[in-house]
Amino acid sequence: RTTLLIITCSAMLLAVIGFTVSNNVVGALNEIRNAIQRVAQSNDFTVRATIAGTDEIAQAASAFNQLLEQVQMSLRAVTVSAQS
Repeated sequence: RTTLLIITCSAMLLAVIGFTVSNNVVGALNEIRNAIQRVAQSNDFTVRATIAGTDEIAQAASAFNQLLEQVQMSLRAVTVSAQS
């Protein structure tokens, strides 16, 4: 009986931990996806993804932001060149 209670409590705890971790990952990926969609729909290269933490998802968001910065600088250079 005690063993069953321990197993049940452990399973519930693992489910809560799994749900929390899953929500954090999905939320961070949704933030990146939303930033990508905003850029695609508006051609606004000033949009940036929010970076929270130092994990792989945060590193992907940072790389995406760096890519946007490079594209923005390239477009600025082309615009200046075209106006000259």
